[in-house]
Amino acid sequence: MIREFDLAGDSLQYTGREYKLTLNDTDVINHPTGFAIHGKEPVFLGNSVLLDRATNKWYVATADYGERANEVRLYDPAVLEHARKTTDKGVLYKKFTCGPWVQNMQWLPSKGLLVLIQNQVEGRKWRFTYIDLNKSLESGKAEVVGTVDSIDRGDELEGFTFLSTLSKGVAVTSSRKGNVNFIDINW
Repeated sequence: MIREFDLAGDSLQYTGREYKLTLNDTDVINHPTGFAIHGKEPVFLGNSVLLDRATNKWYVATADYGERANEVRLYDPAVLEHARKTTDKGVLYKKFTCGPWVQNMQWLPSKGLLVLIQNQVEGRKWRFTYIDLNKSLESGKAEVVGTVDSIDRGDELEGFTFLSTLSKGVAVTSSRKGNVNFIDINW
């Protein structure tokens, strides 16, 4: 289920809008972590990555959550829209290897960085890994420019987004209570 909230000062206020990701009362998406929305283009569950502002070319980014053989993959949304599966010809733009337990990603266009929102171990201990996207796409492996492991929570980091600065953000966890957190990240 997706629920919509408005930011009011330092609090979130529920708008009353919610959306079920079901078909005939059956879940069709077990673990959504983000949306890729770009104008009137189709909406994908995942994250959009803008590589070059001059060409305004958008890609849908996804990453693996497992403990080995993890990759960040960029898909062409125009081809993906008509594809039957992500392995269809032309859907995959580029990919690179990365560390485990990636829950979400956020693109920082002003820095040329892709932030991997991760856990340090399965299901707990938060990690924010800052990746030079262009170098990673060239080398085929995550080119890490910084990592923040200082937030040692006992719960699973499910998602994160920066607010108005690149140091303050909202983190959502797996906890049943107190699962929305405003945090500062010093990197």
